[in-house]
Amino acid sequence: MLTLRVLALAALAVGCTSASGSAPDTVTPPTRGSGYRPSQLRLTAVVVRLTVSPSAAVSEGERASLPGLYEGALVAGLNERALIVRDVGLSTKRELTMATTRAREVGADHAIVVDVRVEPDLVRVCEDTPRPLQGRAIVFAQEVTVVRASDGAVRTTLSVKVPALEVDCDTPRGSPRPRSATATLPSAVEALLARLLGP
Repeated sequence: MLTLRVLALAALAVGCTSASGSAPDTVTPPTRGSGYRPSQLRLTAVVVRLTVSPSAAVSEGERASLPGLYEGALVAGLNERALIVRDVGLSTKRELTMATTRAREVGADHAIVVDVRVEPDLVRVCEDTPRPLQGRAIVFAQEVTVVRASDGAVRTTLSVKVPALEVDCDTPRGSPRPRSATATLPSAVEALLARLLGP
């Protein structure tokens, strides 16, 4: 996990992060198929692959429980957005063809394939303030691909990174505080779904 000492050593300048109390997520522009709209998703099959880096300071208990917790949070978030999940499963590999076949088998119109890596990474926070901060922290590096079940066409792919931090950019001497992977997981899932489907 990120320690305040590591942050201080790696900092470009002493700083802080968002006033909301959680670290900002990093997103990449989505790659969309022609004519794709989130409203086209109605009946889905979901496949999740979650891996925890050996170098991530995550307890053995968390390593064992994170895949199931992530799957549950993702399905709950999809249901809240009125998407019907026909099938959900964990996988050890990112296989679009397998996911597409399963979607057809269960009568879904799309497969949602999510690849999650829980790993240390370089994090930049408070970049829009006079005192930005840079350091290493555990992040949820998430990539989601939506595949149409009828023909296997990739409809959209996007990535979202969410660091395991609690921070406050409005506190001049505030320091980022590390959060556990379990505590960060709900906000990571929510950031992914907000990008994929809208708030």
